[in-house]
Amino acid sequence: MPTPERIKQFYKSRAWIQVRQAVRIQQRGICQSCGKAGWEVHHKIPLTLDNVDDPNIALNPDNLELLCTACHDAKRGNDVYIRNDLTFDANGQLIKRA
Repeated sequence: MPTPERIKQFYKSRAWIQVRQAVRIQQRGICQSCGKAGWEVHHKIPLTLDNVDDPNIALNPDNLELLCTACHDAKRGNDVYIRNDLTFDANGQLIKRA
């Protein structure tokens, strides 16, 4: 199973750098949300440990959009990562799942 380090490696990969640049060019440097200058290439379906090695998610231009930093930060705030190894006990305390 991929680790958070795997996701960091992905963002340094030649494939990602090439796709990211192609998206910036194709979308003419314009934020697809607000129309201002864009720089951040955002995954519409968030990149996770489960899909980082799936090119249909990670590298598919149809799953990518160019955003300005403000819009990217706003969208990332809505992305939720759910950990399957944690749960709540009877007292509402977060604990490792048995």
